[in-house]
Amino acid sequence: MSFALPAAFALLATVLLVVLFALLRSRQRRRDVATFFVWRELHDSLSARTQRLRALLDPLLLLQVATVIAAVFALAQPLVTSRHSGFANLAIVIDASASMSTRMDSGLTRYEAAVRRADEILASYPPSSVSVVLFSKTPRALVAGDTNLAAARKSLAASGPGWEGNGRVSDLVRGLESVGGPSAFEQIIFLSDHPLDGVPFPIRLETFAEGESVGITAFSLRENPDGSGVSAFAELYNGTSESQALQVEITDEKSRTTVETFLEPGERSSYVVPFPTSRGSRFTASIAARDAFPGDDVRYASLRRDAALRVRWLGKDNRYLSAALNAVTPVTHVDAAPADLTVAYDVDLDALPEGNVLLIHSSVRDVITLSDRTTSGVVAAAAEDALLSGVEAADIYVESLPFVDVLLPSRPLLTVGGSPFLVRILDPNRLVLVLPSDLTATNLPITVDFPILVRNVVSAVMPEQQTTASRWTLVGSPVALRIGAGPDAVSDPQGQALTLLSDQRAFFPDRPGQYTVRSGADVETVSVNIDPNETAAPGSAGSSASASELPLPSLSSQLRDRQSAWWPILAGAFFALLVAEFLFHQARQRQGGSAG
Repeated sequence: MSFALPAAFALLATVLLVVLFALLRSRQRRRDVATFFVWRELHDSLSARTQRLRALLDPLLLLQVATVIAAVFALAQPLVTSRHSGFANLAIVIDASASMSTRMDSGLTRYEAAVRRADEILASYPPSSVSVVLFSKTPRALVAGDTNLAAARKSLAASGPGWEGNGRVSDLVRGLESVGGPSAFEQIIFLSDHPLDGVPFPIRLETFAEGESVGITAFSLRENPDGSGVSAFAELYNGTSESQALQVEITDEKSRTTVETFLEPGERSSYVVPFPTSRGSRFTASIAARDAFPGDDVRYASLRRDAALRVRWLGKDNRYLSAALNAVTPVTHVDAAPADLTVAYDVDLDALPEGNVLLIHSSVRDVITLSDRTTSGVVAAAAEDALLSGVEAADIYVESLPFVDVLLPSRPLLTVGGSPFLVRILDPNRLVLVLPSDLTATNLPITVDFPILVRNVVSAVMPEQQTTASRWTLVGSPVALRIGAGPDAVSDPQGQALTLLSDQRAFFPDRPGQYTVRSGADVETVSVNIDPNETAAPGSAGSSASASELPLPSLSSQLRDRQSAWWPILAGAFFALLVAEFLFHQARQRQGGSAG
């Protein structure tokens, strides 16, 4: 046992005062008697030592001494150390990709089983703080360094998988950086239906591989050159342990065609299906299969494709910005204008480039200058702008922000202590953004606000979509909007209108299905599918661990000291003794009064 405030034991000296007052307190009381000589004889027969001993053994005095001792020990705050299994800082990464919706033999989905396992870990090995990352192609932090385990478990119970595809190692790193980085945790536990190879830091893998799937892993269309409908291309995969007799049905909401097929376990097969009667624009391929994951039994296709974002890069490279751009949309680098976006990073320019421009820690002669003076602090929003949609300014901190002087009509969007951190040049024909600080002098690259800000910029500068051969779009990938005679309107597969910004150039679907895009009088259908890699082979999740996982000890071996505070118990004892002393004193007073 240890004490948080051992100096409080000096107050034990007050016990001597209580005893001293008890000895000095007269124990004789007034009594009416016929004669006094009998009482004096009785008093003289008692020795002084006996009287003092009786005074010390007085129950009221003992209660008072116990009350003082309990109060002093409560103030000293005793701490009792015990051994328990747990962690100082724990990160739980739960795979939230589409395949985690696969139903297991127990009736639970893989995701539900992973959440139960996470809840069991938190209950059996309670950490000092826990972070939870939902991992997929678009990772996000569910819990960040929370010490309230009950709240963390409640958030876990309310969560669910999405429709995105499996994440990569870079996505895992990005998700962990949003809650402090991999090095901030004593243990990182990865709950998934598949291993993740090449992780550059120790991670404990626990898999949930039950459940088998038959799925359509590819579906596209091509209009026949002679105008006689379309030809459909479909690829099927039997990831179950049973042979499957399947019927593939392809519809365009006006007509349908089917093809019969038979797949052995583990077989993958491709089909070309003539669809000469097709006259519609919305195409769906579906199968009725005996499997545990119906999400990949339906696929959609359209005759549109994403236009790659043409980026011209001037100055130094920056891996954070490059990764954010590539995560949002396919990027094609060009060496000269025209470009959809020109990025100038840590460079001095003689003139402002044409088209859309993003200037980061860069100056333009006679137009935009950076001062040697700098400031620091937390970022604040200075104006409402579509580029800031979803961005929490207070999450961003700047260590070194140069003062910027912009000699063009402009508007600060974000500031630090009144100094511009993000400035928008007021040009109605293009987007020009100025960020005076170097990204490495801020925490912006490791916040969730950075990919959101980059995504908003890409939405504003995305090129007009072109009509071409068939393609499908994956959940979470950008869909470019065509700029027509009126504002764009987008409806999701349920027909609900999506909220769009006035100058938005792209949107990011979060579920599979047919989306309707209206640009003025033009109406088109955009088909969105889950990642075909979510159709997994039996046992592909496996239970094997990569080299980075093997040296880790079992969870049960993680023992550490835990200190429990006992002062609340002693404080309760103090108040109980105080009440008992008061009641005993009152009872003695009443007894003395009745005797008199």
